Amino acid sequence: MSQVEQHHRSSIRVADVNLVVLVGRIAVPILPRSGGSDGRMLLLVRQPDSRVDVLPVVLGPDTEDVGTPPPGTRVMVAGRLSRRFGGEPGGPRSRLEILATGVSLAEKPW
Repeated sequence: MSQVEQHHRSSIRVADVNLVVLVGRIAVPILPRSGGSDGRMLLLVRQPDSRVDVLPVVLGPDTEDVGTPPPGTRVMVAGRLSRRFGGEPGGPRSRLEILATGVSLAEKPW
């Protein structure tokens, strides 16, 4: 490898990426945003092997409002994975959740 190639390879920077895209169905009625608090929803995502993942999704102030579609509605969620820490009886706890940057109705299967 030439010196130019070595320099070029060492100068390339790859950004870290935290991107989540999910398609699933709303499990229970959406808890809307109110009084400055984030909204929340649980998303059911079926896996090819018949397992179902139930994933917590946070609808922050920057998430576009999709209204209140009923449980069973198919949606697409884009966002990032986040770990939140909170004090619980018995010691601190952490949980993973998706911080949504976009939610849209997913009428057609892909």
